[in-house]
Amino acid sequence: SGQLGLEAISRGAESAVFVDESQASIDIVKRNAQKTKLFAQCRIVRMDFTDFLKKSNDTFHFIFVDPPYGKKLLPEVVKKVMKYGVLAEDGLIILEGEDAEIEGMDAVCEEYGVEIKKRYKYGKTYVHTVGRK
Repeated sequence: SGQLGLEAISRGAESAVFVDESQASIDIVKRNAQKTKLFAQCRIVRMDFTDFLKKSNDTFHFIFVDPPYGKKLLPEVVKKVMKYGVLAEDGLIILEGEDAEIEGMDAVCEEYGVEIKKRYKYGKTYVHTVGRK
């Protein structure tokens, strides 16, 4: 839906980049950005996240990750974010998923010099904040 990025802009972020390979998801983000009158501050990209990370010349202070639940993608996302150097030095990766989604995260954190800074639970959903040690 783009909710987190649009909320960030409404609270002072200069801009937000939305990446999704689903055209239906992209269409929803575009509609929501237009409804909130924040479209001009959005870059909306239909692309696999790995391809986006490989091609990006940007660094980001906040990276919000909300992949499909049940696929245990969160450690792989952190690995790729760090591998492709898109996290700003003081940046944070905010990961949403079920508790089992972070299986293998400790090894990835150790390998890439990051750690889970905070962990929140909202019902069955967990939000993990990851940053450099």
